[in-house]
Amino acid sequence: MPHDLIFQADEATKTYRSTVHDEARREWRALTLLARHAPGLAPRPVRARLDAVPPMIVMSRLPGVPLGPELLRSHPRLLPLLAEAVHRLHDCLPEAALARLPRRAGHAAAMLEVVRALHLTAEPGAAVDACGEWLGGAEFGASGDPVLGTGDGNLANFLWDGTAVRVIDFEYAGRSDRAFELAEVIEHLSADDPDALAAALGDVPGLLEARRLMASYWFLRAGGRERAQRVLRLMTAG
Repeated sequence: MPHDLIFQADEATKTYRSTVHDEARREWRALTLLARHAPGLAPRPVRARLDAVPPMIVMSRLPGVPLGPELLRSHPRLLPLLAEAVHRLHDCLPEAALARLPRRAGHAAAMLEVVRALHLTAEPGAAVDACGEWLGGAEFGASGDPVLGTGDGNLANFLWDGTAVRVIDFEYAGRSDRAFELAEVIEHLSADDPDALAAALGDVPGLLEARRLMASYWFLRAGGRERAQRVLRLMTAG
């Protein structure tokens, strides 16, 4: 992990061992904006030493348990709560605030280049070939529907406290595209039912292409028959 966490009763202290993406400043900026525009959705920023070596921030500690496939299966009502949290996150910032944000680390265009590099070293097969054919025409430019992106679609970054779902981990946060952010959650390695997530989060323009991108990334990175089948299905969808 690129950070260390120390928990106290009501606070969490995060020390950043990586500064490649200006992680501490990204997280502090996102938490400050969310405290103003979507209070209660994310940890509250308390104090920071952004120029220290290593940088550090202190935030409020949120109660709750991280989401995951088993919890979502046993509590179906969590899917709408997850969708509510994601959409609130995406819709909370004014246009001017979004425009001032730097692009999130690992934005869609950067991810496309990562997937192309992974494909170059992948063993041939039906799913790999389908990825290659799609990559030949794939393109992701500037966001058509800008939102605040967390930079990580891991389900464990969503906490359920028994009533609501809230969001943590903003060290790669920045301006992103709505379709890409939804796809990152739907196709993340932590999810085992992407169709259920997609149904809960809803369709938006560009979502299928973004899902193809993220499904290809996880398949080429982690392999597996199920992920290969997912890629093949998405490449022939629509």
